[in-house]
Amino acid sequence: MSVFRKFKLNDSDLLEFAAKTQGHFAQYHAAFTKLDPVLTQEWFAGFVDAAKNTTLDRFERTTLLQQTEDLHQYIERFHAHFELIEYYISLAFKASASQLVHFDLNGYPEARRKQSKLVNWCRKFGTRLAENREALLAVGAAEEFLTEVAQLVALIDKTNDAQEMSKDFRMAQTQERIITLNKLYKALQRLEKVAGFVFPAESRQLSFFKIPTYRQPLREIAEEGDTEASPEGSTAGSTEAAETSPTMMPLSPEATEDTTDQELPPQGEAPKDDLDKSSSEAA
Repeated sequence: MSVFRKFKLNDSDLLEFAAKTQGHFAQYHAAFTKLDPVLTQEWFAGFVDAAKNTTLDRFERTTLLQQTEDLHQYIERFHAHFELIEYYISLAFKASASQLVHFDLNGYPEARRKQSKLVNWCRKFGTRLAENREALLAVGAAEEFLTEVAQLVALIDKTNDAQEMSKDFRMAQTQERIITLNKLYKALQRLEKVAGFVFPAESRQLSFFKIPTYRQPLREIAEEGDTEASPEGSTAGSTEAAETSPTMMPLSPEATEDTTDQELPPQGEAPKDDLDKSSSEAA
């Protein structure tokens, strides 16, 4: 189920405002508690601490980017060896068309067009390579060369699995973070409401508890690499003055989009980054 932001600030801005509010609340908490016994320093600290302990998306994204970079390096290293391993296979099984079919050498160019296809192709190729290692050694393939090719095939499979797990983990962490931040925002709204009874209108103290409505423009966020911007054109990303009622902010496509079947470039070129297709945040 999709989770939506109920606030208009960036996540980091909300946390910064909450920290400032916590300091002001420590000074005036007795007046708040007198009107609403629930509003204690411990009560508010619970929301602030929980929000601070949530994993920021930039760390999740860094992990995913590193896995993507590693995967593309392994794919290109395997590609650099492909013509030579193809030569040895053709030499070893030139009299056995059925064996050549099992290696599916002709399917390699098409498999390189999509990451999921390439990973599946490599899994099958790795199995055939292990089964026919002695035959390849017999026609002159070096032991070290066959070992390196086998290791690259295994690394492609392993890193792809880790990348897919990171995508799922990032989605779950993003949703958990937004749920926690929404609770913090609700607590801030409650303090803001009671502050209106505690302090005179237009007073400086009242301004301490007034939740800001500013949100960075989407273009500025994108330039800074902030992944928390909502999709361009959505109501949540408007740079106009915010209304007092909270706006529901959806998870960005970056956090929800399935990039498993991304297209890869032609042979000899580095595969396109899984995250290049993303628009602008989390959930």
